[in-house]
Amino acid sequence: MPKESVVSKVLNWIVIIVAILIGRYSGISMLIPIIGASVVWVILRKVAPRAKQVWVPAIAVQAGHASWMIFGFLLLRELNANIADPIFLVGGLVWLYMRPRIGPLVLLGVFQAWGIAYNGYIFQSVEVSSPEHKALLVHIIFRVIALGAMAHAFYASRREARLSDSPPNLSLKADGPDGPRH
Repeated sequence: MPKESVVSKVLNWIVIIVAILIGRYSGISMLIPIIGASVVWVILRKVAPRAKQVWVPAIAVQAGHASWMIFGFLLLRELNANIADPIFLVGGLVWLYMRPRIGPLVLLGVFQAWGIAYNGYIFQSVEVSSPEHKALLVHIIFRVIALGAMAHAFYASRREARLSDSPPNLSLKADGPDGPRH
């Protein structure tokens, strides 16, 4: 294993410190989606086939985010139009898990990018340290992480396909790793 560079160590410490500060600021708002993502991550690491392991982080982060939204609806006992967000997100994640291709990536990517823009717009207008401000910060962070995890999985799957001398299966209509589509 190559020795870690000084720059890498410094960057790791910066990320850790920023994560601690964000966690302290946002409190329970950050804890719930982290627990949800961790549970999904552990389960998928054990049950997902090897070919789908590269997608586990992207799916787990977004599933944790969706679990937090669903928890909020249950806690508040208030259903409104925002319930469409976790439903749409879970549907996209199921599609991504079943058929890890460009279609669900584009759908989830657009969903998350739009969410960042919308949450960012509201974020700048709410009072700092308010529960809304903290919750919006967590939404934005999880959406950014989701986009990064999906991009990483996409490029990692392409790299794996190149190394195995088979084309990456990321088309909209191509057969999946489990055989032809029916």
